[in-house]
Amino acid sequence: MAAADELRDRVGEKIHFRGADSVTQNDIRRKLEVFTFSCPLHDDEAAAKAHGYLGVVAPVTMTPLWGLPPYWAPGQPSPYLVDGQEMTGNITDTLALPFSRSVNVSSEWQYHAPLYLGDRLQGTTTIISVEQKRTRVGTGVFLQYESEYVKVSGELVARNRNTVFNYDPDDASRPEPGTSARAQQGDRGRSPRPVDDADTGVDWNTPLEFDDVTVGAQVRGPALALTYQRMVMNIAADRMFSGIHHSAAAAHAAGLADIIFNTRGLEALFETGLRRWMGLRGRLVQLGPFKMSASVHPGDVVQARWTVTGKHAQAGADVVDLEFGVFAGDRQAAQGVAAIHLNGKKQC
Repeated sequence: MAAADELRDRVGEKIHFRGADSVTQNDIRRKLEVFTFSCPLHDDEAAAKAHGYLGVVAPVTMTPLWGLPPYWAPGQPSPYLVDGQEMTGNITDTLALPFSRSVNVSSEWQYHAPLYLGDRLQGTTTIISVEQKRTRVGTGVFLQYESEYVKVSGELVARNRNTVFNYDPDDASRPEPGTSARAQQGDRGRSPRPVDDADTGVDWNTPLEFDDVTVGAQVRGPALALTYQRMVMNIAADRMFSGIHHSAAAAHAAGLADIIFNTRGLEALFETGLRRWMGLRGRLVQLGPFKMSASVHPGDVVQARWTVTGKHAQAGADVVDLEFGVFAGDRQAAQGVAAIHLNGKKQC
């Protein structure tokens, strides 16, 4: 296919981007209200400074929001065309992808510097590989790319390696029109729905100490009940408007049973649960590699769970290694590894 060959020809190419907006308190609040989560680091300047930051700091999983260019700018034609190619809020919008649909498959983040109110981001994305395959949902290409996010000052904030599957869905994989996710997949092993228990009585005054962490310990984050409204609020906070995240018709056309919770939502679910556990002195420095193994739909109750797999000193920091999963009932939707620093020393 000529389009796939053209995409392969771009392997190694660097694509420059510049975020449309600076970090704001409003952005942070709109994202965290989806998870019914609040934390002094994200809304209290005095508390953030007391824990080594220069001021209110953003959740690290929000980094890509401020690297996202505008959907439209003065002087450009309207991009909102009936039956036209929709924008997704992803670097792949700038590429001539050979197939009609795209889903995120895996991701890995390394976080280097905090993001503060007023910071602006820019950076580059490099196409790493393009591999054509046939899967159970259709034929397409696995596109891997690496992005580097830096402040306009030049300070490195984060690096991300991401894999997207761009494909045409097979007719056999398409649900019948109007069929809900619950009807298509049954109850998918759901447990009875618990009360949504996010942000219930966190004691921010009692930090998790490195010596108190036990290798092998298993931790569960709060349960999050997903509704259509909550899922749409989440992508609105991310400014990522791919139809598979808000339109059942678009999800069905892509071979999905219903709209799906986006990768950034899964990342934020893990970070907010982790923050409740590690307290204000902890810092998430690595998230991934992790991969998505099942879709998450409206009606699911999702929860992050993690196991402490190791603890060690590295470059003056107390490091805790984790293996984590995100579950919808008994189904594992994502799995991977992460690392945190618990020393609580001054952040740059």
